[in-house]
Amino acid sequence: MTRAQASVVSLNALPLELCLLITREAVADSDHDPRDVVRLTHIDARMRNLLVNTSELWNKFTISGSESSHKLGGLFILRSGERALDLLISLHRCLLQKEGFSSFVDCFLRASRRIARLSVYVKHQLSLSLLSSLLGAFGLPLLEHIEVDYEDEENPGFGGCISLPSNGANLRSISFTGVQIEPSHRLDLDNMTCIHLGAGKQWNWTHKSLISFCDIPTRAPLRRGERIFHTSTDDGSEVMPLTLPALRRVRFLNTAPGLITSFLHKVDVPLLEEVEMTTPTHRNQEN
Repeated sequence: MTRAQASVVSLNALPLELCLLITREAVADSDHDPRDVVRLTHIDARMRNLLVNTSELWNKFTISGSESSHKLGGLFILRSGERALDLLISLHRCLLQKEGFSSFVDCFLRASRRIARLSVYVKHQLSLSLLSSLLGAFGLPLLEHIEVDYEDEENPGFGGCISLPSNGANLRSISFTGVQIEPSHRLDLDNMTCIHLGAGKQWNWTHKSLISFCDIPTRAPLRRGERIFHTSTDDGSEVMPLTLPALRRVRFLNTAPGLITSFLHKVDVPLLEEVEMTTPTHRNQEN
């Protein structure tokens, strides 16, 4: 008997519940790599039948610019049933110049109504613009957490912009590195509990970009008697700050020391509990 045959025999001797537990642990450590759970379905017919019919194993996956990733993503969308999705989009090249553009859009649209957590890693300006258009055009009604990391080495100093689905109404956390929110959008951030703003290698958060973020108008008007912090413009006139009624945690990473102070002066955060900041160690940052 070969080692592979012995392994199959050993697995067949295990209860299905234990096999499923082992698989859950393996998938939990896979970091969005869809190939891990697919490999496990090839062990034998018994395992395949168990895993294919367990929808919770198929709701976390990655799509890139390759058509093969879109086909695999479609498989995960199908087998995950109606479960909320945890999607990673990884684009290291210009998507608009690849043959997989239409299949990428199709895969994203099929997943969009069930995406609860979205992580985006982009290295090209046109790909970021495409994603921003998709996010702005489709509501993503279940989306609560979004992370965007943008690094365009071909255009150093350029900070990209990203749209928030449904103007941020359902979001509980945002994490932006090297990217900021489209300044023309009217936001609804009443449910936001965590904001993480980080500088990329080629683009840094500055006072100007921070003011642009904080000055984006919010949906809800101020209620009578509600406490706010007042800020002043250069001519001394008072302006109402951005109100974030549920925000509890703020993180500024690799940013200039004065930015966190500017942010806190620009927002009203009555429930804020934690503030974290790190400053650049190997480069100068604009104050």
